[in-house]
Amino acid sequence: CPQGEGDERATHAVVAGGRRWRALQRLVEQGRITPDYPVPCLIVSYERAVEISLAENSGREPMHPADEFEAFRQLIDAGQSIEDVAARFGVAPVVVERRLKLANVSPTFITLYREGEMTLEHLMAFAVSDDHERQEQAWKALKAYERTPHGIRQALTQHEVCARASIARFVGIKAYQKAGGAVRRDLFDEEEGAMLDGELVRRLASEKLEKHATRLKAEGLAWVEVRPEFDYADRAAYGRVRTTPRARSADEQRQLDTLRATRYEIQARVETADTEDAVYDTLVGQLEDVDSQISALEEQCTVPDPEQQALAGAVVSIGRDGKVHIARDLLKPEDASRFTQADKARQRAAAPKGPRVHSAALVRRLSS
Repeated sequence: CPQGEGDERATHAVVAGGRRWRALQRLVEQGRITPDYPVPCLIVSYERAVEISLAENSGREPMHPADEFEAFRQLIDAGQSIEDVAARFGVAPVVVERRLKLANVSPTFITLYREGEMTLEHLMAFAVSDDHERQEQAWKALKAYERTPHGIRQALTQHEVCARASIARFVGIKAYQKAGGAVRRDLFDEEEGAMLDGELVRRLASEKLEKHATRLKAEGLAWVEVRPEFDYADRAAYGRVRTTPRARSADEQRQLDTLRATRYEIQARVETADTEDAVYDTLVGQLEDVDSQISALEEQCTVPDPEQQALAGAVVSIGRDGKVHIARDLLKPEDASRFTQADKARQRAAAPKGPRVHSAALVRRLSS
């Protein structure tokens, strides 16, 4: 369109009207209008043009998702609020927030996404961090087979603590934030989130566990250890206080006989039930419950070895359910080893003396 004197002209980008333009071309071919036919055009601001283009493409023909991310970001940069953009396009504000989060991923990866060398899940994984340099460093540090959405997210959050982790649930989000900890929410998983200060989480967990340990020490235990994590491998290093059966009372024997009879009846029904039937699962659950009751009652009817009990202690840790877990009647590795050696020595001493006698057939085989 004319701008002023001479040949100076202002140019404009066309963001809508493609079908109307093709219709006018057809009319020119048919001779119904001339090539210089004046067509009225509406000139709008850049921000308005972005909005019109986004509405045209998203409402009629699907556009590339990366274009949508960029368009939403441009609208926000132009001064519109998230709520205004959401209302304009009929989506929830969280959808706009997610698009903005994806638009904030490093341009390097958005380009790879446009070229089909990366999936949307990869971009969602990168979106846990707003630092482009950190995103690119994590990508370069990963081996080719590790460049999965899970691997990317793990590399970017290695110093964080997942909100669903047992230690995070044990500490509690309120206590963590009260201590000054920052939290990152995951827009792509409402249940996911992270405590950004892992050191603070571990310190708060240790302080909370120490309170439980103090109460145990007051009971007179020989020792108490605090270990936030105490898995099967850790537990295997410790020994347990040896127990020996004691005489059962009449009431305890009656309970045990009743439970064993009940177990026998349920076992008989399990053997005849159809494994595909829901009744089978119910019976198996009942059988497991009875077994647990029998084990608990038999354990109740035992007494600990006095010598070992005097050296026994406990380990206070965090269970998988995010609650405190106390393992009692444990022997430290050195004490467990000492008692084991003593038991073996007693067994050797009690073994019958004299030459070993082998059968004639074994002697012949060994001789040959």
